[in-house]
Amino acid sequence: MRSLGKDFRLVYPIPLFMNHDIVEFGLKNLVRHDIRHHGNRSTLFCDDFSQFGVSFPSLAPLGLGALCPRATLSTYHISNPTLQLYLKEGEQTTSVQRQDLECWPWLTLERSILPSAEGLLEIEARHVVVDERTLASSFTFTNQGTVSMTLRPSWRGMISGEHELYLIPYFIGTEAVPRTPFLEKIKEGIIGGLRISKEGNDLPQVAVRIRSTENKTVPRTKEGPTKTYQFDSPEPCVLAAKCSVEFQFCTEINFIAADQLDFVWKEEPVVALDFAELISSARARFTKNINLAKEPITAGPALALKAWRARYALLRNGMRGLDGEFGDELACLCTSDNTDFSCIFFWDTLFSSVAITDFHSAYAKGAIRTAFLRQDERDGSSPERKFNYVPKGKNQQQSPQSPVASWALRSYLAKHDDPAFLAELYPKLKKNHAFWEIYSDTDRDGLAEYRWSGQVCDNSPLWDTYVSLDTTTGCGWIPPVASVALNSFLYWDAMQLVSLAEQQNLVDDASHFRKRAADLEMNLMKVCYLPDEKRFWDYNHHTRSHRRVKTFYMFWPLFAGMSVPKEAAQDLIENVLLDPLQFFGDIPFPSVAYDEPTHDSLGYWRGRAWPHISYWLLQTLVRYGYEKEAKEAARRTLEAYSRSTGFPENVAAQVGDFEAAGFSDYNWGCAAVYLIATEEYLKA
Repeated sequence: MRSLGKDFRLVYPIPLFMNHDIVEFGLKNLVRHDIRHHGNRSTLFCDDFSQFGVSFPSLAPLGLGALCPRATLSTYHISNPTLQLYLKEGEQTTSVQRQDLECWPWLTLERSILPSAEGLLEIEARHVVVDERTLASSFTFTNQGTVSMTLRPSWRGMISGEHELYLIPYFIGTEAVPRTPFLEKIKEGIIGGLRISKEGNDLPQVAVRIRSTENKTVPRTKEGPTKTYQFDSPEPCVLAAKCSVEFQFCTEINFIAADQLDFVWKEEPVVALDFAELISSARARFTKNINLAKEPITAGPALALKAWRARYALLRNGMRGLDGEFGDELACLCTSDNTDFSCIFFWDTLFSSVAITDFHSAYAKGAIRTAFLRQDERDGSSPERKFNYVPKGKNQQQSPQSPVASWALRSYLAKHDDPAFLAELYPKLKKNHAFWEIYSDTDRDGLAEYRWSGQVCDNSPLWDTYVSLDTTTGCGWIPPVASVALNSFLYWDAMQLVSLAEQQNLVDDASHFRKRAADLEMNLMKVCYLPDEKRFWDYNHHTRSHRRVKTFYMFWPLFAGMSVPKEAAQDLIENVLLDPLQFFGDIPFPSVAYDEPTHDSLGYWRGRAWPHISYWLLQTLVRYGYEKEAKEAARRTLEAYSRSTGFPENVAAQVGDFEAAGFSDYNWGCAAVYLIATEEYLKA
């Protein structure tokens, strides 16, 4: 048996940042595949932009836990467990509990040691991603004793049933008809998964195929209330002293594409695998994807390791679509776990693309492209979230999130000379802006309105007087309200489009967007700005009232670069944004000011700090000449995030509540920490 310790030398990571040789060793166990976050959110092992991940539940039997499709609507796992090791001892069958787990970006390694009268039995399992749909697993048994021992290993798993279909009603024309689980035995293994149970139903259909190499095991299936399977050694395995035996398996995921009637599998037989070569190739692939040649420049090695880990986490959030809606693009999912956030959200992935741009250009382009999937040709809208495998129905949440795509593209072009990509994306950006200009100004005051609170800040107290929130999503439909945040974003977007038009010598377009920005600024000052208060507040024409609640969006005209009166800008920054009792506490920039009656440190958009907003506010401070204060806010933000096991979606606004944070390794959490750690905000 080859020892991983002989193949790889573990070196303390600090000096590696100097020579780039094996910096990835610093990432060992920084993402643990046996840890769950906030209930049933499993941290999956996935690599090479794979379409699925696998879990390794803590202290569970050695082998694969749940197999979880990614970006597949209402489909959280197909098999659970998938391939776990048991030993038959006389008439008793017992699972082999995992004792040790090593998590490398390109490899998961498990070990157990079993004492017996014959000596010690060492078991080592290695798992490596072969391609986007295939995982290879090797189980090696080594007799460390002085006499022979007899083994009867068995691997067991179970096909899952249907999942909760609560998101299906958002897709008009799709019935929430449960899919039927199935399990079939084939020559080298099993196939099982979920098929549609009613003709015409277009829910995602997904299956797993597990095969052993060289027919070393015999597959068996069992029908009943649960669909279970197992792989048994056909006869007892006699293992001489100091000798080893290896069993290998291939686990593959498959989907029924739109033009297929059933699953189509590759027909080639499963041959013995060279795991040393597989691991070497996976490691080289990861080294290329994380771009070791381009070192993130930070204040020191501890922060540099955080930056490397942010790249690693962003890579884990990436997925290639293949024959799904993402196609051959590399999409950036919000999370790499087994939840509904294993999907694209519009502004989440666009913000994340700005960090990805720094180390993986193809991935950044894919993230920007896939943000515009299902863009409506009629009005330019793009749904707030996208899945790779999803019903054909129209998404009720078609209204896009805040317009940040032009900024994402400009950020990409600042580091990559790519006029073809600009020409490709520019029409989509124009349509996206036109959606707000033409179709989203119901009260015709020259200012656009959000339609759905999920487009910007879900359950914010900004909406308390207007909205009855959906208990499932935490969002609600909004009446026509002149939004400071939205129209500041639109001003910013229009100015980005001026620059993109000028790069292409589109004189008329540049003139149009320059006038569009001027009109937005004029109308916002007329409707939402109160000179006596030096404040911008949302305005509802129907009730003829401003919504006076201090959220971080009250600074958005400053962020967007509008011509805010000097005394108002100074007052907003010095007496509000930088006030420790309002927005500048130990964890800066809460979503609602600390001294607001509605502030809740743990509240989703009612107090928690959001990393992408924090990054943009750092840029705002720098542009207005408060660089010292920006650096202090950045210092506090990075210190806070460094306490987390990953990069959360958001963080509680008080230090004592910090552990109650959002999703771990959320894409814009990873991206914001990376951009702040590398001081990109200073280039505003």
